Amino acid sequence: MSPRRRVEIVVGVAVFALVVGAWWLLRHDRVATPGAAAGYRVEVDLFSGRDNPVLPLEPGVAEELWLLVADQRAAGEGAPAEPTPGGLGFRGLVVTSPNPDDPPLRLLPDAVEVNGTDGVHRLADGGLAYTRVYDALHDHLDADVLAALPPTDPAWPDVHTPLPDAVGSPGSWVLADPAAVTAASTSLDLLVTRVECSGGVTGEVLPPVLAWADDQLLIRTDVAPLPPGQPRTCPGNDAVAVTVDLGRPLGERALLDVYCARPPGLRFAMCAEGAVRWRP
Repeated sequence: MSPRRRVEIVVGVAVFALVVGAWWLLRHDRVATPGAAAGYRVEVDLFSGRDNPVLPLEPGVAEELWLLVADQRAAGEGAPAEPTPGGLGFRGLVVTSPNPDDPPLRLLPDAVEVNGTDGVHRLADGGLAYTRVYDALHDHLDADVLAALPPTDPAWPDVHTPLPDAVGSPGSWVLADPAAVTAASTSLDLLVTRVECSGGVTGEVLPPVLAWADDQLLIRTDVAPLPPGQPRTCPGNDAVAVTVDLGRPLGERALLDVYCARPPGLRFAMCAEGAVRWRP
């Protein structure tokens, strides 16, 4: 192949990629603005008489919000609404963008208020946007601010010891017989399920990792990683029975599944009841 022909092919591929990228942006009614990724902000509209907390928001999370709004508006969803009134207490998470085409968004526990050029529109989203941003900000907010925010469903559990590090692919567990657990228990019978798609098979469960606190026992049940590059179906994986030797009596401690203690696991269906698997 001649050097000239090689250059023509490379240029043609680059032009094609640019056209496809522009089509994708237009499909979502968005046009990229230089530097936009660096300036997304969230104001926690909460206080009166003192400044509200203002934090940066990860570009990936911010982009999800405006794509969600664009899709809902394109589908004809939402209705004109009065802006959320001022006053005492939580008034929303106000998300702004350096892109002038992005209207400010006020995220509420059950809806999104879009402050566009055509007025305020309210989109009922069941709290998806609020939960997504709440999770992104949680570890960066002061305790008094977190205490004043409406909780998500399920709520972030209070964890009283550092979470154990991952040792494999994520798995989640339930007690085989919760009624059999007492403060005197020195072992626990668990049923462990692989989280990722695996054709219905959980496979090997790695040795569970325990993290003890005065009033909690956190258990992490990772599973052996799958070989890469193999497509798999998602019919729901089987549960594998595992017995955990505690080495001492459980005592008056709650049992928590580490996978369900923090996002993204906390938002999965298997964690719909939260992370606590047993309470004394």
